[in-house]
Amino acid sequence: MRGGSAFSPASIISKEKAQEQAADLADELGCPSSDGEESVSCLRRLPAKALNDAQTRRLAVSGPFQYWSPVVDDVYLKEPLTSALQCSQAVKLDLLIGSSQQDGLISRAKAVKVLAIEKHS
Repeated sequence: MRGGSAFSPASIISKEKAQEQAADLADELGCPSSDGEESVSCLRRLPAKALNDAQTRRLAVSGPFQYWSPVVDDVYLKEPLTSALQCSQAVKLDLLIGSSQQDGLISRAKAVKVLAIEKHS
């Protein structure tokens, strides 16, 4: 599940960008960052709150335009979302649409603001 538009530049990121972000997050949490399998294993052992807090700290440093998005990997995602939506091979399926009163971006932005205030205090 994700929000936003499939036509947004943020709808996919490169494999290299995804690996760089994952390595940075691993570093932030004290996990090995040079070996993907070790990084994933270490990150999976951490509580969700630790991952969320680390990502919030990273956003305070890197700005709000760091995002996690799908990667075209030829396994789960075979082509960019924009290409897939423009294809004439539409498949009929059920669609569930919803909204969120407590969007994650809003609470994360508040946490980033608190971190920025603490940093300058």
